[in-house]
Amino acid sequence: ARGANALFDFSSAQDYTDAARVIAAADQGGFALPDRDYYLLDDFKKERTAYLAHLQKMFLLLGDSPGRAHFEAAAVMKVETALASAAMSRVDRREPKKVHHKMTLAALIALTPSFHWEEYLAAAKAPTFQNLDVMDPGFFKGLDGALGSIPLEEWKAYLRWSVLHGMVA
Repeated sequence: ARGANALFDFSSAQDYTDAARVIAAADQGGFALPDRDYYLLDDFKKERTAYLAHLQKMFLLLGDSPGRAHFEAAAVMKVETALASAAMSRVDRREPKKVHHKMTLAALIALTPSFHWEEYLAAAKAPTFQNLDVMDPGFFKGLDGALGSIPLEEWKAYLRWSVLHGMVA
């Protein structure tokens, strides 16, 4: 409701199987660095270090103690890295057949059973729809795994940052 794209991007998009229609679309997202490779490749170690320092500074500016700011910055990096690890590469995303997977909402729910889609869609005030384009099903499968493996306290830090980052971006 605040416009923060935590976890993934959800919007409307052209229906690639019917040019006369617009449908709901869910896509990978939820990380602030420009590309998944910034989290995964050694080439971007300097950028990750700078981003981690930036996160810590932002949490300090929000009034957190140094220890808490360090924990929250590390938690944000952990969650964003997990999301980036599940995301499709920029090269793979150039292939149209790889980024358009029309499915029912029930199929998306089956893909991500740990995420409460009905509650999310109601809170987002999304209109009722039958089908949507899940642009990267592998990402959503990875998201589901992250939801089950990352502790709640780290998700809270990530979501706090996502809301603040979404409001200032």
